[in-house]
Amino acid sequence: VSLINNYVVNKAADINSKQLDVRGDHYLNSKQSVFARFSMKNQDQLSPNDLLQPTTSNARNDRSFVASHNYAISAHVLNEFRFGYTNESPNSNFGFDGKAFQKSLGFNGLPGTPFNGLPDVTFTDLTGMGVGRVQSSDTYRTFQVNNNTTWTMGRHAIKFGFDVRWLRTKTALGFIGAD
Repeated sequence: VSLINNYVVNKAADINSKQLDVRGDHYLNSKQSVFARFSMKNQDQLSPNDLLQPTTSNARNDRSFVASHNYAISAHVLNEFRFGYTNESPNSNFGFDGKAFQKSLGFNGLPGTPFNGLPDVTFTDLTGMGVGRVQSSDTYRTFQVNNNTTWTMGRHAIKFGFDVRWLRTKTALGFIGAD
């Protein structure tokens, strides 16, 4: 009989999600059309942790907007200009003082933990425990502008244009296993 990883418990892992998409299309004339779309999503989620560790609470607030203008310059040339913006704001919260817990274990020589989490502790033939960086508030933003022109001649097509993106990321350094 194997007694490895024999601790099992059911914990709540609720997901509450609210989403919205709005889109509008308009034909300016027989050669030009525009459209715009706005999307948003707010999501709260509980993420259970192993053993008797508290549950992590995660949230996401995402927004995106895109607008496009299509212009049939001639029967052989089509141009599309597009602008887009995306904003993602994920955050997490682990309701536990991992720094104080690590200190209370009395281990010597451990590096200081830069974030609130639990040290990665493993026992032979038992379930280990450890929770990584779980108290964070990040931001990811993207602005994008692109233009594509398609030129067709008979069975041939040439497509050319540009795509420019501005990216912004604000996040804590999280490359430390279980902090």
